Amino acid sequence: MLGFTKSSDSDLLGTRSVLRGVDRPWEEVAVLLAIVGVAGLALAIGLTLRAPALIVATLVVIVGSIAVGSFLHLSVPNTIRSTFYLVVVTQIAYLVGLAIAVLRHRPR
Repeated sequence: MLGFTKSSDSDLLGTRSVLRGVDRPWEEVAVLLAIVGVAGLALAIGLTLRAPALIVATLVVIVGSIAVGSFLHLSVPNTIRSTFYLVVVTQIAYLVGLAIAVLRHRPR
C-alpha cells in the first residue's frame, strides 16, 4: 500500500492510541468525545462560575467516567487512565475559561 505498517497500538499515521492495548476502536472514539465534552463544560464553568462549581464538576466527571467505564466493560487500567485524562482536561479547560473571563472583564 503506502508503505505504512500497522502495529497493535498505533494507527496508519503512526500516532499513539489514547488507550493502550484497545481492541475496540469505538472505545477510543468514546473517550475522545468525552474529552471534548468535558473541555467544553469546564470552559463554560470557567467563564461563568467559580471554584465550587469546578469541584462539583470534577466529582461528576470522576463518578461518570467510572460508571461509563463499567458500563462499557473497559479494563480497570483503561478506566483509571481515561478518568485521569478527563480530570486533567477539566482542570486545564477551567483555567483557560477563567483566564478568558478575567481578561474580558479587565478595566482598560
